[in-house]
Amino acid sequence: MSVNGLPPNVHISFRENVAQPELRQAAERSIATLIENFEKKVEQTLATKTAKVKVQTSVHAQGAQSNLQSLDLNIPTAHIRTLAIVPPFDFTWSWFLPDGSPPTFQNLNNETGEVGLIARSGAVSGEGGMGAPGFIAAHAGFGIILSTDREVTATGYASRRFVPKWHLSSIESTDSAMVEAGTELTVLKDGQLVNSASGKLFSESVHGNGGGRFESSGYVDVTNPPSLSFAMSPGHQYTFNVGIWVFSNKSGSQHTFAESWLSGAVLSMSVVR
Repeated sequence: MSVNGLPPNVHISFRENVAQPELRQAAERSIATLIENFEKKVEQTLATKTAKVKVQTSVHAQGAQSNLQSLDLNIPTAHIRTLAIVPPFDFTWSWFLPDGSPPTFQNLNNETGEVGLIARSGAVSGEGGMGAPGFIAAHAGFGIILSTDREVTATGYASRRFVPKWHLSSIESTDSAMVEAGTELTVLKDGQLVNSASGKLFSESVHGNGGGRFESSGYVDVTNPPSLSFAMSPGHQYTFNVGIWVFSNKSGSQHTFAESWLSGAVLSMSVVR
């Protein structure tokens, strides 16, 4: 089910067995914090780069099927244990910056772990569709909810596999276009950011007459960022989030276009103590 009361640019959906209000509220606060942090960075960038907008979307926004609603890291001190979770995860999340446009395409399937985003600005040649008039900054992914009954240090990992693709072109001397995409790991405590890491799969831009395109010949195993470490304390709700982001932007003539494309799956999420 989805969380009620969210703005139209945000969506969160939970597994049916994540029923406790405090767990759902923790996840909702986490995503709201990521959006707020990212919006501030974008506002600063757009204010300082008017001729050629370059938004750094590396901003820290951040085995058997598990039936756990809240993972309990009550692990003996003398042992190291891995809690591995495959789809479905506790919740899915997606959002885009409302000052821009929504993603051209989004796929988010909690049953399979599949996630994909396309950001298209302008009329992309050969793609058969008109994109947004300006920028698109969109994020989507999955989360698990964690708790502990004692002080513990944990490290989160994710197995990810994606196909990256980009295409951009500009003609006039005043034209510019940019594309970026990547993956991100974030951890939040009671809705407040604890740690985050982001890795770009590509970042390309063109100004004036130029352009280019790239498409991976197959799936790429993504290992950047490799992991995320964080401290945990009793009496708090933690969320570990794994996601992707895409960004496209164009300015200038009607012939300028940019497309950022990322599609694949989060195969598993794990927490090591």
